[in-house]
Amino acid sequence: MKNNKYILTSLAAAVMAPIAFAQAPQPAPATAPAQPAVVAPAPEEVKAVFSYLMGYRFGQDLAMQASTLKMDDIDTAILVKAIQDGMLNKVDPEMESKDVNACMNAFLAELQARATAIGAENLAKGNASGRVQR
Repeated sequence: MKNNKYILTSLAAAVMAPIAFAQAPQPAPATAPAQPAVVAPAPEEVKAVFSYLMGYRFGQDLAMQASTLKMDDIDTAILVKAIQDGMLNKVDPEMESKDVNACMNAFLAELQARATAIGAENLAKGNASGRVQR
């Protein structure tokens, strides 16, 4: 009988242990806060941002194509007018009368002269520092 009491006590302990050590039920995780509805920007804002990005990318393209190009080399008012004319597929009659090729060649020669001067300056600096290997 003593053995039975031991078995019953062990059995009761085995059954009661999970209940005694059970944690209180956890509250359900809070749902994530509702995301605010995405509001489309106003048409004026879209136009402004798009216009800026187009101009910015155009400026970056110019800078990458001609690293010696300076802001003073470009008349921005004429540049804007040319973009507008290009979008309207309209050529300014005043520009038609100019020798575009001669002007473009003169400008490219100026950019080339600047690039050559920068290269010569960099070579001289390299020679002076002893970093140029022949």
